[in-house]
Amino acid sequence: MEPQDVSRRSHDLLFGIRRSVRYHNRRCLFFDRLHRITVSFSLVFGSATVSVALSQAGRPWVSVCAAMVAVFGAIDLVFDAPQFARLHKDLARRFIALEKEIVILPTLTEDEIRRFTADRLEIEADEPPVLRILNVVCHNELMRAMGYPDNSLAKISPLKRFFCHFFDLNDAAIKGSA
Repeated sequence: MEPQDVSRRSHDLLFGIRRSVRYHNRRCLFFDRLHRITVSFSLVFGSATVSVALSQAGRPWVSVCAAMVAVFGAIDLVFDAPQFARLHKDLARRFIALEKEIVILPTLTEDEIRRFTADRLEIEADEPPVLRILNVVCHNELMRAMGYPDNSLAKISPLKRFFCHFFDLNDAAIKGSA
C-alpha cells in the first residue's frame, strides 16, 4: 500500500473519531440541558400549584400548573435524558481513548489502521441511531478547527440546525456533507 494512501486513511480514521467525540459530547450536553429544563419547569409549576392551592385563589390556575407539572414530568420520563446523557458521555470517552491510542504512534501501518477501524466499529455498534444533520454540524465544526476553508463546509439552514437534536429535517438536501 502506498504511503500516501496509509496517511490519508489514518487522517480519515482520526477525523471520524474526532467527529464522533464532538457528536457525543453535544448529545450529552443536550440531554443534560433537557433534563435540567424539564426538572426546573416541573419545580416552578409544582411550587405554583402548591402556592395557588394554599391561597385558594383562582382554582383554574391549580389545574393549569398541575397540568404543566405533568407535561414536563412526562417529557423527562419519555426522553430519559439522564440515561442518554450517560450513554453519550460513555461513547465520547471510548472514542477519546481510541484516539489516544492512535495519536501516540508516530505513524500507522496498514494492520494498525485495520485494527483501529475495527475498534471504532465496535464502539459505533453501541451507538443509538445517528442524527445526520447534527453529525454534519460536528463535521463542519471539526473542519473549521482543523483549518479547512469555509467553502469546503456543508451548508445547513438555521431551521435544520435548530432541530438537529430532535430529528433530521430533509437531510438528503445537505450539499457537500460528510
